[in-house]
Amino acid sequence: MVKCKQIQIFSGTASIYWGLEGWSRCYEIFSEIFEPKICVRLDRNSQLNLDIFVVTQADVVEYSPVKQACRVNCRNGGTCYPPSTCICQKGYIGTECQYALCKPGCMNGGVCVAPNKCRCKPGYVGNSCHKAVCQYGCKNGGECVAPNKCVCRSGFSGKDCSQPYCDPACQNGGECVKPYFCHCPPGTRGNFCEKFHCKPECQNGGICTGKGKCSCSRGYTGYSCEKAYCPGGCLNGGNCGKTGKCLCPLGFTGLHCEIK
Repeated sequence: MVKCKQIQIFSGTASIYWGLEGWSRCYEIFSEIFEPKICVRLDRNSQLNLDIFVVTQADVVEYSPVKQACRVNCRNGGTCYPPSTCICQKGYIGTECQYALCKPGCMNGGVCVAPNKCRCKPGYVGNSCHKAVCQYGCKNGGECVAPNKCVCRSGFSGKDCSQPYCDPACQNGGECVKPYFCHCPPGTRGNFCEKFHCKPECQNGGICTGKGKCSCSRGYTGYSCEKAYCPGGCLNGGNCGKTGKCLCPLGFTGLHCEIK
């Protein structure tokens, strides 16, 4: 930037040139007579009304530019104003315009390599590296919150949220086929296959156990405990009663109706 010599004030049609040193204001006179440019040195708080001065050719004083070397190397198209000020191109910052500027910035360890262009670390994408990447995606409304890490919605699980989730887990060989719903194997029932199921149902106090079989109470037998049972059987036409004891015909007695 030109450093203007101090000269007497004169006026004319002019345009202002701001200097970086000494608070100079330079004026270019739009007339062949008054070429080249001339300068006026003003104090910091001075104000100049260009309409109140009269300029004659005798008043014109040429300035002598004072050239200074730049002490810095302005990069990326920046312009140097001696001795050490860089005016950077849009998208660059730094004392030498050496840093690219990314807005709103590069996240998750990304590096700004050009104006508004981030180089992202593996596992992240997006203008500001704000979006994590999950290789197989996150299904059923899941959200990728970190590289290959999904946060699943309620009712789903797995690396990609593709597996339905039952809580508590399905029991007795049941399979979770959709959120909180178990498909139960034969012989089981309940929301989580926690109950055994016998068909027909166990009678006379019998209890349904695994594989759809009844465990009969004392004195009963049969697939569904529908038959009374007397150990050793009943003789001489006796019938087994509901209590597991023989009901003997007239003329017979004993545990098995064996006594006449």
